[in-house]
Amino acid sequence: MIELLIRNVRENDRGEINSLYDYCFREGYDTKELEEVRKELDTQRIIVAEFDSRVVGFGSYIPLARSSSLYRDVENVLWHARSKGKDFLENYFRKQQQRIGKGNVVVEFYDTLFTQQEIKVEENDFYLACLAINPQFRRRGIGEIITRTRIRRAQEEGAGRIYVDCYGNSRVSELYIKLGFQPIINVGPVYNDGASLCSMGLLLG
Repeated sequence: MIELLIRNVRENDRGEINSLYDYCFREGYDTKELEEVRKELDTQRIIVAEFDSRVVGFGSYIPLARSSSLYRDVENVLWHARSKGKDFLENYFRKQQQRIGKGNVVVEFYDTLFTQQEIKVEENDFYLACLAINPQFRRRGIGEIITRTRIRRAQEEGAGRIYVDCYGNSRVSELYIKLGFQPIINVGPVYNDGASLCSMGLLLG
């Protein structure tokens, strides 16, 4: 394991973070979407992994109370997961598949605490947003270190639950499951490369 400095973002990190973000997410988003999501980083709290004075990875998180759009998105995810309206979602993502011309239609529901109970989104819930690691430094545990830090910081700020969206059936989804996140729903294609999106949640005691 390489020696890393895990720290809060600094103003002079922005150029490296934007470049890393664009590189890591260029296949999933078109240019307009990349720009829109990159702007959202300005409202989020960012944890940086530094090696040899370089930003080699970062992860962001945000209280749902600070983002009405994310708040509504999580509410919609929970509603769809509990209602299990598969026909509606399959029709929606079939049109999405035709639009992007890639991927398979995927609608998967899970039997977890988030779907068994009437869990409501609260203002002290948090959302894990971007996680990006320099390809030269992947598979070294950096994403796990950053994510454990994000979870701890959210707990310190009084989080009751943490939500995250990520590529379905991927290394990053396996990481979140390893850290205790429960799958809520997996649907797709969502991203421009045809991948599905898996929404997950973590209950904090």
